[in-house]
Amino acid sequence: MNQTNVGLFDLPNEILLIILKKLDNMDVLYSLLDVDNQRLDILAQENTFTNTLNFVLTTLTNDIFTLTPTIINRFCTYILPRIHHNVKSLILDSVSMERILLAADYPNLTELKLFNFNGKIVSYCFTDASPYGRIFQRQITDLILVFEKYFNDISGKNYTTDVYEYILKSFENLKHLSIIGSYIQDIPPLVLCNLPLTTFFSSTLNKLCIRVGSFEDCLALLDGRLKKLTTLIVVINDMEYDSSNVYNTDDLPNLKCFSLTTSFCLTDTYDAQIPRLFRRMSNLEELTLYITIEDRTTFIDGTDIYNEILVHMPRLHLFNFCICTDTKKDLLAHHLSKDDIQQTLSNIKYQQMDCIVNYRYSTAICYVFSLPFMFEILRFIGNTFPTIVFSHVRSLSVKDDVPFKDEFFCRIAWSFPLLEKLCVINIIPQSSISDKQTSNDNQLHSIVKYPYLISLRLLNVHIDYVEQFLNETKTHLPRLTKLTVNYSQLKIVTKKFKRDTTRLNCIQIQELYINETIIQHKKNFYVYFPLFSISSNIRQYRYIESQTPHSPSSHYIINLHSWKLTHQPREPTLHWSSRFRQQQQQQFETEEQEENQSSENWDSWFQQHQSSLLLPFSQHQLYFLDHSRLTSMPKRPRESSSPIHISNKREKYSLFETNLPKRTWINTNYEERLIRSRYYHFNFHIMSYNILAQRLIEDNPSLYDNCLESNLEWHRRKERLLREILKQDADIICLQEMQKDHYKHDFRPKMVDHGYNSIYIKRSGDKSDGCCLFYKTDRLKLIASKTVPFYQKNIQLLDRDNCGLIALFQPITPNATSDDLFCVATTHLLFSPKRGDIKLAQIQYFLAEIDQLSVKDSTLNSYYPIIVCGDFNAQPQSPLSKFLINGHIKYDTYRCIEISGQIPQSIVNNRFSFQLPSNELLPSSFVTSDCRFPKEISSNKKDQLIFQTYMNRTSSAILTHNKKFNSVYDLNDLSEVTTCIGNESNLVDYIFYTKKDNDRHRLNLLSRYDLYQQNQLLNLHLPNHQFASDHFLLAAKFALKLKKKKK
Repeated sequence: MNQTNVGLFDLPNEILLIILKKLDNMDVLYSLLDVDNQRLDILAQENTFTNTLNFVLTTLTNDIFTLTPTIINRFCTYILPRIHHNVKSLILDSVSMERILLAADYPNLTELKLFNFNGKIVSYCFTDASPYGRIFQRQITDLILVFEKYFNDISGKNYTTDVYEYILKSFENLKHLSIIGSYIQDIPPLVLCNLPLTTFFSSTLNKLCIRVGSFEDCLALLDGRLKKLTTLIVVINDMEYDSSNVYNTDDLPNLKCFSLTTSFCLTDTYDAQIPRLFRRMSNLEELTLYITIEDRTTFIDGTDIYNEILVHMPRLHLFNFCICTDTKKDLLAHHLSKDDIQQTLSNIKYQQMDCIVNYRYSTAICYVFSLPFMFEILRFIGNTFPTIVFSHVRSLSVKDDVPFKDEFFCRIAWSFPLLEKLCVINIIPQSSISDKQTSNDNQLHSIVKYPYLISLRLLNVHIDYVEQFLNETKTHLPRLTKLTVNYSQLKIVTKKFKRDTTRLNCIQIQELYINETIIQHKKNFYVYFPLFSISSNIRQYRYIESQTPHSPSSHYIINLHSWKLTHQPREPTLHWSSRFRQQQQQQFETEEQEENQSSENWDSWFQQHQSSLLLPFSQHQLYFLDHSRLTSMPKRPRESSSPIHISNKREKYSLFETNLPKRTWINTNYEERLIRSRYYHFNFHIMSYNILAQRLIEDNPSLYDNCLESNLEWHRRKERLLREILKQDADIICLQEMQKDHYKHDFRPKMVDHGYNSIYIKRSGDKSDGCCLFYKTDRLKLIASKTVPFYQKNIQLLDRDNCGLIALFQPITPNATSDDLFCVATTHLLFSPKRGDIKLAQIQYFLAEIDQLSVKDSTLNSYYPIIVCGDFNAQPQSPLSKFLINGHIKYDTYRCIEISGQIPQSIVNNRFSFQLPSNELLPSSFVTSDCRFPKEISSNKKDQLIFQTYMNRTSSAILTHNKKFNSVYDLNDLSEVTTCIGNESNLVDYIFYTKKDNDRHRLNLLSRYDLYQQNQLLNLHLPNHQFASDHFLLAAKFALKLKKKKK
């Protein structure tokens, strides 16, 4: 590959496949199939590119677009007839569906997702007379129908009999049916009340997602007409219940997964019917409940949840819920506080929970919900809500009788980072001066940013809030397209549509909803809202310029931030810019492991193609790539479920690898002291293991070229991992790189069967893996836990998606007291050897979180014993490891690449070789230099002395902590190994534990599981037949000295 004349077609098929799999499969087919190149033609017909075909594009506002006619014509004429036998799943739009389905036979098609669905499609597509009726009736097993936006058609009763029932009768082998829409109101409900049992009957359906008219319709679904149903996801329009109707109330032993969502339920219906329904689901494993109960005399709390739900579901291992009680204050028997509700939740050691309690002038509202919060909608919260991140919420309404200050909207932006819809209800001015200057453009506070907000409702508000959101010096709304507002307030705030500081937030608005009829607008209005479509009094008057159709000549936009390829139209006026190379290099240097491993491929490719090939589209991240050269471009690995294709050179390795010797336990001398001790002890066993996420194998196949392909297959790795983990029989199991789907489907059910409960956190963003912690429920009681995502918005060094877990346990033994607690934490730090500053910041933040959960008495500097384990991506003698042991580091004496001790020679001279800064790593207002949160700053003189001892008076580049960690493994023994990737073996995984000066034997190491030596791992390639990961597990046995003395 060092030759300067190497071309695309000089690469072997295995490398070409790796490159092509980084592209969208539709682009590969469109670009390479039938282009007079036999080799590319064969590669493009691989199952990876032909099994699932998506002919639909969706936008952030849930708008649906089909591909251009030019693309559709090419697929139907040249591509589909050649690959139709490989097609298993189609994603279509109703407009292009007929053309695509008639283009070929699709003998293996079993899955269909159809956008912009309506009842008319049934009459001409799902019948015997239809030319593709055979496919629907005999082949389709999975059918997803997405109703068109703003759908309005015949009544739900007709849809039940003429559409939904007809589908079940027509699709003979249907196993999965989902009927969904962009908005709930777009979906005509299924109405079964008073209809015979034969209506909507199926002997094959096992999964159903649907909207029903009433609670009675939900009961009708479960009365025996769907006997094989194992999963039911139901949205209930109205919780009305007529007790005169009788339904089959037999148990539902086959039902494993149930989800119920409704926005309104009367108290009588909830109390009488919901618990009764749940008692029928004794075998349920997953439950989702989103419900609002009105006019209740008591709040739903943790006691209700346990007694009415959890106690009847012994097999339940996943419970996501948000239960809201919305009532009148004078109806409440007791005005409970948040602490009162929280106390009832803390008694349930099932999972993390939280609550919101707000009292307004005449109403009271209480939310109890599981964490993390998994729902997209949250209604009518007030000034008081927990400081957590609601990462799934897309629609939020806020309402209160006291004013919303600027700080409140800052908290909203932080807690709801992906917010798309916001409704504000508050008629109280933001200050005592109600006319406090709608004309004042001075920026007194930082600008609040809502990067994803597309819809804003400000109809029942004081004018201050219109000013708050439309003034660009206070709020930034780059994607706002829909605004509901009082027209008079809008005119005042915008100064009759002439004010510049409110223009930017209005310029993207396409739909304007106002509270009065507008007959005529002046020119200023149309200039202010150039894209507007106005709606007043529920009547819509649209002024939308005709959109230019997509040009058939298209190019590709490459976003170097997300490295995601998207198809966009663009004129082909491209040229090379010299700044592109510099920008590209700077961007890569800020990425972590995946980027580091892929950058060499980019470097090689760019050196060969510096021509008219590329052009920066903007000064930041977007670049256009000519269509004809696309296939030669390497791309960052992305999460994919595609099969692993690796070079055949694997075959000569692994087959002849010998087994490594069995690892043994090495005892310390503390066991002898246990016999003589006057105190009781609790012995426990902990292990830590980076199990290697399957997606990382698939995304980085070159790292595992020397491994036998069968050893990389998940079904084999899974069994070997579980066997190795369960063989340890540890009381606490900390795992890193655990994919969420593998945790949910493979590990958690198996571990539950062996007596374990668990907590889990997935890395933020689009990452698929994270950390989890399993613990034996008959040995340990979980007192508290905390999931710690390291990503913190607006903090420069906490911009990566790593994470950690912290748990506080109490031994289950007759001799343990409430003071016999200990803390366990696990994490997986950033890989990048170049970014030691980020790793150090992550440790600083993680130690602050550990400090907060493990503190016993902050005034006395007293903590429960702590164990910290995981993959730290740092060498034993590195400054990072020494900081954990010694409790201090003056980091401005190091370069970034020195912090973790890795220092690969290939990157010594890159831009991350600079010294760490002489100022603070993280803002002291967020985490202090002694690794605590500001409110936890120690007044202990000993802690202050530690800091002053190592503090340079001219520098603030110092970190300290007071935890006094010891390492289970000898950090001076550089021959021991915990990971083996490619030709490199290192020690990067650790188990640290604390020993206190005043009670140094509170937590004591009994034994450790020995490690392999580097000389034992020569020519070893992991994963292999013996070890299912590229790391080795770490394990240790401890004795916790209890407070109780022996008699």
